Amino acid sequence: MSLDFTLGKYTDLCEAIAFSGYVPMTVRDYLEARELPSRLVVMRHDVDVVPKNEPKMALIENDFGIR
Repeated sequence: MSLDFTLGKYTDLCEAIAFSGYVPMTVRDYLEARELPSRLVVMRHDVDVVPKNEPKMALIENDFGIR
């Protein structure tokens, strides 16, 4: 099985989350929430392997309303 960690696949993932009916949350939002939505996705990612992709990933997330 090959793994695809390209920005194109990350865009696909963010789009799927945005239109899934799940609420995307940061780890902090999740930990600090008094009440949680019934359907949620906790977003966390490491960019230490390819740090130059961090701004691009942030723009992709922003396009889909994901923090």
